[in-house]
Amino acid sequence: MGTVGKLESCFEQHENLFAEVNNSLLSTEEQLARLWKQTHKLTSLEQQQRQHEAEFQDVQRWRAQLTATRVLEASALEQRLGAFRGFTTCMLLC
Repeated sequence: MGTVGKLESCFEQHENLFAEVNNSLLSTEEQLARLWKQTHKLTSLEQQQRQHEAEFQDVQRWRAQLTATRVLEASALEQRLGAFRGFTTCMLLC
């Protein structure tokens, strides 16, 4: 009977250890699942950031082009205005 008692005690210890290992594995699986979700979310946010940066660069290029166009238009208008002033001065004096 002593041997059976020792075996039962040993078996219970092994069952307890198995339960601890099982609980530890379940906890690890939960942590991995959370990490996987966070990694996925981070990847998605990084992709959004790259997209926003590209859009921002597009807006900056558009702004620079628009500014250059406006400067050229203003210069052309100044030239036309100067020519018009010269014309009207000539018309008044002639």
